[in-house]
Amino acid sequence: MRHASFENGFDNFFQHRLAKRAYQFASQHAHTGSRADFWPQLFSAEKADPFRIYSPRLETVWPNISHPFSDRRDWFTDKTIIKMMETIPVMKEEDITANYMRNIQTLNAAVKAVQ
Repeated sequence: MRHASFENGFDNFFQHRLAKRAYQFASQHAHTGSRADFWPQLFSAEKADPFRIYSPRLETVWPNISHPFSDRRDWFTDKTIIKMMETIPVMKEEDITANYMRNIQTLNAAVKAVQ
């Protein structure tokens, strides 16, 4: 798993390989809110799976809410935000897989201890 931390100069985030990979993944996978979407070897959206950590789909744990927006026009009308984004520092990739895995296993053990 890669984590992006800020470094110098944003330099076209949209052409950065991490952004391309994120876009490609999002385009090819339905987003359910479960960690099983991106790490099915470790997580399961099914509670009964004894071999993987339970990570429910959002629709399972939160109701669908309709928001009463008064203005339904497209909010994106000004492209100057793109220029502003070019000033954001570039992200330096760091592999945080080991830390993430250790933390998630600790949380899972704590949950199982109180069940």
